[in-house]
Amino acid sequence: MNERIKKLRKALGLTQAEFGSRISMKQNTIALIEGGRNTSNQTIFAICREFGVSESWLRTGEGEMFSPTSRDQEITAFVDRALAGQPDSFKRRFVSMLSRLNEDGWELLEKMASELAAQQAAATPAPPDDLAAIEREVEAYRAQLLAGKKAAGSSSPSSGTGAG
Repeated sequence: MNERIKKLRKALGLTQAEFGSRISMKQNTIALIEGGRNTSNQTIFAICREFGVSESWLRTGEGEMFSPTSRDQEITAFVDRALAGQPDSFKRRFVSMLSRLNEDGWELLEKMASELAAQQAAATPAPPDDLAAIEREVEAYRAQLLAGKKAAGSSSPSSGTGAG
């Protein structure tokens, strides 16, 4: 495990002092660990938590050095859920296309999404921004209702005065 800790530290580009400070240890303690000193479970948990390291890799050397992040796990869960049992669905083709985008493709996609959002915003009427505008709309609607009532009342045979 001492070699894997050293390998991890170097992969992160940290000195022993920097690595140690991130897990509340001194540089000389990290040097002792890398030199073969037994590592406590508490230190192992601290390393895994702080640097996102797979505990299995750290203890045994098996698997990947880094654990998948929670964001990676969310993405994996989404793909598994969205694509399950859909061999040629739009979702599968779309996710597959996204997975192949290079940086230029992502920039183009972002630009297109922004333009689409702007078009949608322009097509949606803005809500009235003041109380007076709302009151005018309510009054116009009330006038339409009253006009409709008067028209219905004057055409009704049982209405003698036409007043509503």
